Amino acid sequence: MFKSKDMKIAVAMSGGVDSSVAAAILKDEGYDVAGFTIKTWDCDDPEAVQSGAKTCCSNEDVNDARAVANKIGIPFYVIDAEEIFQEKVVKPFQEEYLNGRTPIPCTNCNEFIKWGYLYEEVRNIGYDAVATGHYAKMGYDHDTERYFIIRGDDHDRDQSFFLFSVHQEHLVKTIFPVGDLTKEEVRIVAEKYELETAQKPGSMDICFVKGGDYADKINIEKVVCGEVVHTDGRVLGSHDGLHQFTIGQRRGVGIASTEPLFVTKIDVIENRLTIGPNDQLMQSELLADNITWGRLAVLNEPKRFHAKIRYRQIPAPCTAWLEDGKLRVKFDSAVRAITPGQSVVLYDEEGAVVCGAWIINHI
Repeated sequence: MFKSKDMKIAVAMSGGVDSSVAAAILKDEGYDVAGFTIKTWDCDDPEAVQSGAKTCCSNEDVNDARAVANKIGIPFYVIDAEEIFQEKVVKPFQEEYLNGRTPIPCTNCNEFIKWGYLYEEVRNIGYDAVATGHYAKMGYDHDTERYFIIRGDDHDRDQSFFLFSVHQEHLVKTIFPVGDLTKEEVRIVAEKYELETAQKPGSMDICFVKGGDYADKINIEKVVCGEVVHTDGRVLGSHDGLHQFTIGQRRGVGIASTEPLFVTKIDVIENRLTIGPNDQLMQSELLADNITWGRLAVLNEPKRFHAKIRYRQIPAPCTAWLEDGKLRVKFDSAVRAITPGQSVVLYDEEGAVVCGAWIINHI
């Protein structure tokens, strides 16, 4: 986006080093900057976020963000988003698992909280743009007159995958100050500004899940046991709730076997869990819906792209087209564990996000 020095920029500060450096860079460049931390949980609730965990949103994180704001000399505010966070992030997370799908709460948080709720709140009090510490970059296509997200220069940290669902009206006023830096370079900049978050570990876990136990966050009134079957049809045992599983999972299945077995299908209607060898997870086509368009506004014919179906995946070559309003993607080579509820993000040869959608199933 076009930046002018008289712009007022709201920086979403998580208390980590990336957003701290984003704020410091913009302040140093002469912009009118303020820091905003989004309160998504009652941080004093022992059942909420744990201090010291590899997440964001704890009291410790809020205090770190405030300390950085004070250090670089910008105003700092905390915005209460507990209610909408429950509605738009936590509740859908629970519902997806109950429906046998595996959600991505960070993507929903970006769309509805950072670029939904926060964006509107700061715009209402006079701020012109929102900046974050995401490893991504912004682009604009003069031919299509569309803004779009580009992969960050640090491909090991690139977060464009989680940002595909941010809409045009929000991308117009979005800034990614660290998108052209590596993590190591960000820490060097933080040391330069003497920020106390300079060596703070990055957040890795879902902020509202303790110790990685996702099933603990699913509200189950009554656990209904069901069959565990092999892909060859044999009944191997039973499970005590499908909400505990995701496609590709091996640990915690509870079936003794001489060969490694992985979850290949979650059938909510029949309450059946199917497991099998790793080769049963390899598929080459998928169907997805709820498309968010990026650099392109529509796909009129099959085109070549690179696609990711998970954060750490190297974008894989594919062909994509629309089929009855849904996105169909065919990979050149089979990919592992296409998972309903996850997303597929398409990139062009320049690393720009063409579009993204939510996976229905493999084909």
